[in-house]
Amino acid sequence: MKPGDLVRYRASPPTRVPRRRVIPHDERPVGVIVEISLKTIGDAPDPQSYIEVIYVRWSEERWNNSKNGLSEEYAGDLLVIQSL
Repeated sequence: MKPGDLVRYRASPPTRVPRRRVIPHDERPVGVIVEISLKTIGDAPDPQSYIEVIYVRWSEERWNNSKNGLSEEYAGDLLVIQSL
C-alpha cells in the first residue's frame, strides 16, 4: 500500500482477533490513500509498540473525519483495488 492507491474495506479481514466492525455490510465506497504513518501505542515513557495508520479519503463523505477530511484505517481492513 502506498499513497495514491485506491482501496475498499475487506469483506472478511484476515485476522482472528475479534473486534467490533462498524462498517455497514451493504456499503462499499472507494477511498484513496493519502498518507501512511506510524503511531505510538502505550502510555509508558518508552513506546510499547507501533501501529501503521493508513489515512484514507473516502468517496462517501460521512466516512471521513470532519476535522481533517480523512479517516484513520488499519491496513489489514483494506483491500487495494487499484495501485499507481
